[in-house]
Parts: sequence; structure tokens; C-alpha cells
Amino acid sequence: MTGRVLVVCPLHFERRALARAGLGRCCTLACSGPGPLAAGRWARGQSPPGAVILCGLAGSLNTRFAVGTAHSASSVLVDAGTTLTPPMSAPGGPVVSCPDRTLTSPEAKREWAAQSGADLVDLESAAFARVADEHRWRWAIVRGVSDGPETSLPADIDTWVDPVGRTRIGRVARAMLRRHVSLGQLLRLRTDSTAAMAAAAAVIERMLK
Repeated sequence: MTGRVLVVCPLHFERRALARAGLGRCCTLACSGPGPLAAGRWARGQSPPGAVILCGLAGSLNTRFAVGTAHSASSVLVDAGTTLTPPMSAPGGPVVSCPDRTLTSPEAKREWAAQSGADLVDLESAAFARVADEHRWRWAIVRGVSDGPETSLPADIDTWVDPVGRTRIGRVARAMLRRHVSLGQLLRLRTDSTAAMAAAAAVIERMLK
């Protein structure tokens, strides 16, 4: 593979997890910030010499893709009826789609699964894929599964990070004080997210070999 691989994460937590796994030795690690606008803006500012991988957490709509595992996407739904296939896609990987906000209830996940036919959901893949495909990059999307089809998430979880992807500790603390999330839920989410990003690092290592 020519050129140094560029791996971008929406969140600083995700980037730090990949760095702890040692990916910084073989890849350039970056953070775009969360959401489609940040991902698209970051991608439009790049001229990568080698491959580009978007890597972060996702929610699962399909029990085949379990919490704590990670997968290279086979395709990305970018609009109704329109999909893009990553040049570095893996056979049998999940279909990824992007609602306009995190799906926080099992009911919302079931509804989106029926509507989209997707296996995983995140907020950034479609915006990233549009730019990557337009510029004919060699690209991939790797997502670690942090929550499953029946997992409930705090309704205000999208406010827990700032525009550049850093955790807003004060917002998390207020969510606990207001009982939007319990300490047990918070610890479980962190444990599952950490396991998912470790699995994502392993997927990228296998891709690079």
C-alpha cells in the first residue's frame, strides 16, 4: 500500500483508543469532530497520499454485529436508494447508514432498520463517503459496535461531546445528576466502547497486512 495510511476518528476518545493500540506506529491518526458537517469539512480539506480510513463507534441494528466487535463496511447508504462501496471493503461486512441523530431507543433502531435495511448506524460515514468517492480515494470505513439493537442510550448523548470531538465532562455529570443516565449505564457504555475500539484497531491492523 503506497503512502502512509490516514485514519480519522470523529471523537478524541476513539483516536486515543487507536493510539493506545499502537496504530500510530503505522498510521497517521486524526480527529474530524462529530457529525456529518464536521466529517465532510475535514474530508474536503485533505489530499491524502495513501489510503484513508474512517474509524469510530456505531450502533448495531442487527444482532449479527454484536457489541464489542468491529467491522469493515461493505457499503454505505448515502441517500435513499443510493449506496457507495468502499474500495477497501470487506465481503460480508455490514451496510452502514446515517440518521440525523443518534438512535437512542430500541424502537427507533427497529424503525430505522426496517426503513433503511442497514446493519449499523453512525453519524459521519455518508458525508465522508461522498467526499472520498468524489475524490477517488482508496478508502474504507471501520466501525466498532458500542450499542446493540436493544440498548437504550441517554436521550441527550449527542450533547456529550463538543464540536471538535472532546467529551464534555460537565454535560455527562449533569446527565447523571438529572438521572438521565446511571453510573452503571455510564460504566457499561464506556466498557463496551473501549472494547469496540480495541476490536476496530485489530481490524485495521489486519487490513494493513
